[in-house]
Amino acid sequence: MLKVKKILCPVDFSEGSYKALEMACGYADHFAADLILVHVVAPVPTTMAGPEPAMAFDVNSYEGHLMKTNEKHIKKVAEERVPDDINVKPMIVRGDPADQIIRTASDEGVDLTVIASRGHASFKEMLFGSVAERVIKHSKNPVLSVREDI
Repeated sequence: MLKVKKILCPVDFSEGSYKALEMACGYADHFAADLILVHVVAPVPTTMAGPEPAMAFDVNSYEGHLMKTNEKHIKKVAEERVPDDINVKPMIVRGDPADQIIRTASDEGVDLTVIASRGHASFKEMLFGSVAERVIKHSKNPVLSVREDI
């Protein structure tokens, strides 16, 4: 029997991820498990239009701003959407979403990951695969995929 002490739920602030969070809270309550909420800030792509860009853009400063803003947002989600009797740890990490979700699950010793998935694939997802699909395929722990359209 699967012993569930820690549950990871990635949140991208979409309604689908909130649906997965609702399910993760139900499991956390049932198993008296800790809940880890993680939001991944993807790196900002940098390109140079020419030898001298017309306007300098400080990518590091912008990414720092994104980290701070999303840290506040994930804490607010934890306060508003996770029942008080569930021990919750909100986290912000930076990097490729699927890779960071898998890494966080491993680093935190997670027993179950509850992740949202779309019911239909976009053209981009058909070519490159979705984050949920990559997490399911490469995760070392069980993953529960929650369809957005159910």
